[in-house]
Amino acid sequence: MSLDAAINQIFIMLQELGGTEPCLPPTYLFNEGWMLRLILKAAEAASLGNWIDQIPPSKWKSEARLYTPFDESRGKAFEGLTNADGVVGDFIFNPGTKTGVRLSDGAKRFEVYEAKMYSLLSKGVTAARWYDQAARNVACMAQTLALTNTKPCDLDRVSFSVIAPQGQRPFFSNELSPASIRMKIQMRIDQFQGQGLEELVLWREEYLKPMIDRMEKEGMISFLSWEELIGKITNESTKAAVGAFYKKCEEVSRITQQQIIANGPTRGGQYRVKGEIEPRGIVVCCYPGQTKSRVYRKDNHDASYLENNANLEPVDLPPVKFSDPHIGDELDYEGKKVRVISSGPCRCKVECVDSPGPILLVDNHLMQRATKR
Repeated sequence: MSLDAAINQIFIMLQELGGTEPCLPPTYLFNEGWMLRLILKAAEAASLGNWIDQIPPSKWKSEARLYTPFDESRGKAFEGLTNADGVVGDFIFNPGTKTGVRLSDGAKRFEVYEAKMYSLLSKGVTAARWYDQAARNVACMAQTLALTNTKPCDLDRVSFSVIAPQGQRPFFSNELSPASIRMKIQMRIDQFQGQGLEELVLWREEYLKPMIDRMEKEGMISFLSWEELIGKITNESTKAAVGAFYKKCEEVSRITQQQIIANGPTRGGQYRVKGEIEPRGIVVCCYPGQTKSRVYRKDNHDASYLENNANLEPVDLPPVKFSDPHIGDELDYEGKKVRVISSGPCRCKVECVDSPGPILLVDNHLMQRATKR
């Protein structure tokens, strides 16, 4: 079989993924990785609104790898390279590697994209479970600048974006907060000692801090939705094709926002729990899941828990609006002042401000804004 014939067979197998009996899981094709490639390919033809400037051919790569400032030379709390779903700009692959990103001489553009399809940012590395994907990507971007002594002010455009379905926007607000990113990277720096720590402090002041400051000022740490990007594709046939592919990705994921709204609980929704021997009042959904959702009792101070979606019966009450804590917020919990070090839509990891102690995992609804003392 010739190479062309083999490629044709692969093409046939991929076509079958849209049928009823594919030989591979449909997610091999209908996933966020291929969605991002289609979006970046479309951006070769024209800018996608204010979000992705037109990309010259060969100026983007998928599945590239970014070097970390926290490598083995720094100390015991090291980590490996970070995989980036998409990198756009003036770069090459480091000599001797197939995917290691290195900025070109005189680079003017450097953008990193993380793609999601009804999933969240991955959490942590071995040495720091709270060090999420957003903070890792931004730190690695600063290290990419440092490796070629490129100052943030030398670039015309530098950005980090998460692309996901529009309905997921609320779930990324905390992680994409510049304050969250700064604090998590600083906590990572604090894990090192001696020469490694000294080098990281210099790196922070020369590359990381000015890069994040600029990105925050220009709004270049952001959430983008697949829907708005598809809507900005100027070629109508390309827009229709990418839109159709996106709908298939949603279908394959089986967790579309439409399904959540129609068949399951929604965040902030209020419910009765069916089957309870003694009804114990209304519960509020703080995190909807595919089969189980995290809820808490509205009128008491119990911790949240997982409940089967089938047991949640909607009640005719307006949804509860959440004001999720952010990294660095100081809150009151059981009469103590605590500081948020890792935030989530239901629970946060906190540390006591006034006295050292273990890190606590606390439900958001059990904490209140700290009163001034």
